[in-house]
Amino acid sequence: MPRQTIQQQIDAFTSERRLSIAHPLQRYLGSGCCASLPRHAKLHWRGLLQPKSGAVNGRWMVDERLLPTVPPSGRKSEFEPHDEAILCHCKPLDDTHEKIGSENRYPDIPDRWDIYLLMRHQYNAIAFTGKKIAAVIRRTPATHRTILNLRDWETDPAGGRYRRTRVKSQLRRRLGRIPYPHEIERAHAKTALIHLGFKLPGKPKERHGSWPGLLKNLGFEVEITKGIGPTPHVAMSTKMISAYRERYPDREGYV
Repeated sequence: MPRQTIQQQIDAFTSERRLSIAHPLQRYLGSGCCASLPRHAKLHWRGLLQPKSGAVNGRWMVDERLLPTVPPSGRKSEFEPHDEAILCHCKPLDDTHEKIGSENRYPDIPDRWDIYLLMRHQYNAIAFTGKKIAAVIRRTPATHRTILNLRDWETDPAGGRYRRTRVKSQLRRRLGRIPYPHEIERAHAKTALIHLGFKLPGKPKERHGSWPGLLKNLGFEVEITKGIGPTPHVAMSTKMISAYRERYPDREGYV
């Protein structure tokens, strides 16, 4: 059997767990760049930006979980091939009530889980828009070695397999319950990125200054647009308010 090329190895690894976006998604005004992606003070927005057509489709969510997944055959025809679309995640802009260590505390820093998904799934780029900056993070040929290092670590019984089991048990002790799958995945992603060399400093100022360089060291291409203006506030529906209060029962009067 002929030896697989690096690209074939990457394709095999990223297609093991295909990441699809469920429908229906809300359609927004066409956009030529990530600087005009939808943003909200209190909600996450996840979706797809299709650069060729400018189409933007997504959904507001209370929490940081991915949009529900569907089989690849369930994709609607208006979506471009997954390797051309850009996966988007805009975190809540109001971080005043977020606990220390929360990914939502820093809207101008990409989510570590998103970085992991960029290596683990079939999308070649992710984008986000924060308070002051917008950014697109792309895979390049220089990223291939990092992705294969992740693959080797995850399949190593003394590496990724052991760490995932340990993460699950640590979360169960800390939470006092069985953790949800997305909580395990998020904790595992953080551990994997630390193994690969993406370890964010503890101080906010240092975090904001270091994350682009850390990603470039892993082979990613980072495009940053600075000076993003304020976004028009998007009104929350009754259902959104109910879900928000359920998530934050101690913040009566905030919504």
